[in-house]
Amino acid sequence: MTAKGLSKQELIAELEATHARLARYEQAGGDINFEQVKKYGNDLARIYIVERQKHDELKTTLRQLDTVIASIPHGLLVVDDSLTVQKANSAFCELFQKDSETVIGKTLNELNLPEGIEKALLELTSPGSARKVIEIQIDEPEFLALRTWATRLNSATSGGWLILVYDETTQQRVEIALLESHRKLQESEEQFRSLVENALAGIFVIDHNFRFIYGNDELARYLGYEREELVGTDFRKLITEKSLGIVVDNYNRRQRGEEDVPNRYEFSVLRKDGTELDVEISAAITKDVNGNPITIGQLLDITDRKKAIETLQTNEHFLETVFQGIRDGLVVLDREMTIVRTNHWIEKMRADRMPLVGEKCYNVFHELGKICPWCPSETTMETGEVETSVVQVTTADAADRWLEITSFPLIGDNGEVTSVVEHVKDITEKKNYQESLGRYAERLNIMRAIDQAILTAQSPQEIASGAIRHIQTLIPCQRGSVVNFDLELDISTMLATQTDLETEADINYQVPLKVLNIEPLKKGEIIHEANLANFTDAPPPLRLLQKEGIKTYAMIPMIAQDELIGALNLGKTIEEPFTNEQLEIAQEVANELAIAIRQARLHEAERRQRVLAQTLQKMYENMASLSDQYEIFSAVVKSLSELVEFDRAVVLLTEKEQARIAGTYGYPTPSTLLGTTYQYEENEVMRTVLSSGEMIALTRGENENWDPQLPCIEPEAKLWIGIPLTSGDAIIGMLCLTSDHQEKYPAYSYQTIRDFLQPAILSIEKNRILTELDSSLSTLREAQEHLTRSARLSVAGELAAGVAHQINNPLTTIIAQTYLLSKKLEHDSNAYAAAEAIKRAAYRAGTVVQRMLDLTRTRPYNMQMVDVGESVANAVDLIRSQIEPHIAKMTLKTDPNLPMIRASEPHLEDVWLNLILNARDIVIGQPDGIIEITTSFEPENNVIAVSVRDNGAGIPDEDIDQIFEPFFTTKEHGTGLGLAICQEIVRHHNGTLTVESTPGKGTTFTTRLPISEPTTTYAENR
Repeated sequence: MTAKGLSKQELIAELEATHARLARYEQAGGDINFEQVKKYGNDLARIYIVERQKHDELKTTLRQLDTVIASIPHGLLVVDDSLTVQKANSAFCELFQKDSETVIGKTLNELNLPEGIEKALLELTSPGSARKVIEIQIDEPEFLALRTWATRLNSATSGGWLILVYDETTQQRVEIALLESHRKLQESEEQFRSLVENALAGIFVIDHNFRFIYGNDELARYLGYEREELVGTDFRKLITEKSLGIVVDNYNRRQRGEEDVPNRYEFSVLRKDGTELDVEISAAITKDVNGNPITIGQLLDITDRKKAIETLQTNEHFLETVFQGIRDGLVVLDREMTIVRTNHWIEKMRADRMPLVGEKCYNVFHELGKICPWCPSETTMETGEVETSVVQVTTADAADRWLEITSFPLIGDNGEVTSVVEHVKDITEKKNYQESLGRYAERLNIMRAIDQAILTAQSPQEIASGAIRHIQTLIPCQRGSVVNFDLELDISTMLATQTDLETEADINYQVPLKVLNIEPLKKGEIIHEANLANFTDAPPPLRLLQKEGIKTYAMIPMIAQDELIGALNLGKTIEEPFTNEQLEIAQEVANELAIAIRQARLHEAERRQRVLAQTLQKMYENMASLSDQYEIFSAVVKSLSELVEFDRAVVLLTEKEQARIAGTYGYPTPSTLLGTTYQYEENEVMRTVLSSGEMIALTRGENENWDPQLPCIEPEAKLWIGIPLTSGDAIIGMLCLTSDHQEKYPAYSYQTIRDFLQPAILSIEKNRILTELDSSLSTLREAQEHLTRSARLSVAGELAAGVAHQINNPLTTIIAQTYLLSKKLEHDSNAYAAAEAIKRAAYRAGTVVQRMLDLTRTRPYNMQMVDVGESVANAVDLIRSQIEPHIAKMTLKTDPNLPMIRASEPHLEDVWLNLILNARDIVIGQPDGIIEITTSFEPENNVIAVSVRDNGAGIPDEDIDQIFEPFFTTKEHGTGLGLAICQEIVRHHNGTLTVESTPGKGTTFTTRLPISEPTTTYAENR
């Protein structure tokens, strides 16, 4: 109700009526004044005054109404019939977050209210709406609980609606919260009851007089009572005498509200059966409904815990002993990489950084300002997995050590890694051993490579080159070389070199041994110098090293069977000694080189001696037909050129004070030089050679004694050698050699020259004697040839007797009949082809017979390219019918890839036939006789091997050394020349014929023929 006792609707209606009356007054004349009062009279004035008062009262009422509207806590709208807002209070604008200026004058549709509100307001203000109140609940964009109300405004001049929007959101939220709190309170009570009743600890409530108000089942079990017995019992009666004072004192202090009373402490109680029980109490003070203090708490049986603590303390002591006693390092780190605990090993290792606990591990251990990039503990923290890293650190004693750090996770109750334990193991020795093992393995591999290079090499130069290729991998150096010592010639020769530097000391570089200090090397001592640059009077080889920039060098002796073979030389460009390990490795290589080079020397010496012997033999044979002195000396020099490479040579014989050319080599017109004389006493070099008997070698540009007037020197010559010719104790002349391509010879070349010339001179001296013996040798050769023909005739006669008569007559008939038959047949018919095939086979058989008859003839050696496999096959075909199948089983295994050789095929077939027939004679009368013929190539010896094996009785040991001697035979009717002839033929082909025999098991004859071209001496003489 308003101030006048009118309702709000009546007040609004009165307000509208007053507005209408005022409007009519204004239409009548505007404002009413005294003039108008006079005009209209007192009645009108009275009416006006009354109405004016009403109007003023109405305005006052309206202002009061606006104040009331503004103060209403709910949203209020006044809209006209077009649903346009005329008034809106602040509560409405705040509820929907609107500005009052933007709300006035807009329709409900234009206010952009939530869909549910707008729909409800339109429904309430629709014509004929019967609803007065609508409740709405909105969840988006936020929860709103609203109640809307609308009433119709009617007046004489206008209509509209008054709308109220009640915000019940807070009220509903409170109601919902109260309901939820009540529900949770009930749940909490149930959970509390369940928790208390099922707790693993004894829960109790006692009043201010120490009497139990409540106790759960676990408490009753602890004390040995029933729950009903406990209620009302004085708690003090259950406490042991030793604990009663402290428990009562704490209880009273807690009752008085003192704050320093411990909430948890231990004491002992008496069970119903009189036994004591150690417990832990946790208690708190509260008040009951009457305001009296009560104590709520729990008792926990700590008997097991105390035992566990004692055990734990024992275990902790044990673990601490183990933790501190372990010989490896142990570090406990938290998640911040802070050191929590360390053992003595770590503290000793980092004694310079103590104390360690509380420091960052990466700072004290590795002197870093952040976590190490390889940190295993960081990974373990993240993954929970064990991680390992190997690092190098510097310890307190300033030693560099390798540590293996393994990080183990420590897991908390929540399953997360709370900290880690680092196990630190010093693996320096292991690492050094592994590195040493790696170096040893690498060294072993390189030594194997050196061994392989040495094994596959043929000459000292190849051996040295194969080894020196690997020396820089084994030993850090800029230069390595292998030199050969010839102690007899007093010469050191470079065999191989490996260098990163420019050098003048290349392969075949030679220096006299007298300029080197090799006495320590002979004793097996290493010459090692680390300040070569400071030498002021170094010998020429060391001056070359200084020129190359070498400052440290080592000479390692190569000794085999107490013989100094040479030296392995190493050089570095820095003044830093070689380590003992490096020198040991170098000595190991040097020892292998010494053995290999010595063997190669022996092999080469043997080969050179063999070649020398063959060359001398060839020279002797050539000289046998020579009588002219010039031809003899020229033949000697020509033979020497097959052993040593040179371009020109002259032989000078001394006659009083002159030396006369008696032989030449390498000159296009030697006749112009023949007889040329030199006054050797006037030439220092020639005089020295002819007087001292020493060999002299000169190199152009290096020797001051180089004289263009020396014999044999031409403008293009680079090397000149003068060699004395001696007969007995007398020097009879000299040999001069020149080379246009070589500046030095290896030492063995000089030795070869000496070894060749001495027997050559002896041969020349004995040439006359050999000439006289030639006639005797010719007679002997004729006798030998006669015996050879006799042996061939014997073999051929034996074959001819068995074959010729039985084959030739039928062959003649076959050939004649097939000839007549073929003339009657068409050439393109099968019958004609068959007749021709028969005729060819008959001719081939006739050829075989003819070849058998040829054995009785003397044939010269006709050297040509021969297929040995085919030669053997022909011999087998020739004789197979005489052996199979009645005497023995004969097999032939021929290598199809045999190389061709130069040989006399008929003579070789003689060998094969003789050997096969001998095998046949051995197995005659023996059951299961076998003759095997095989051919093969032996690449290691570069020869073709032909073997004839039988399984006969074998050759007695006392006879086997005589079987190749002429006229020795064990056959009843044998001549004893077959094997001697075979050996002679094989020797003419530079081959060998050997025998292996085991009595009772059989015999094998093996012929080996070289691939190289054989001598034809005997072929020319036969």
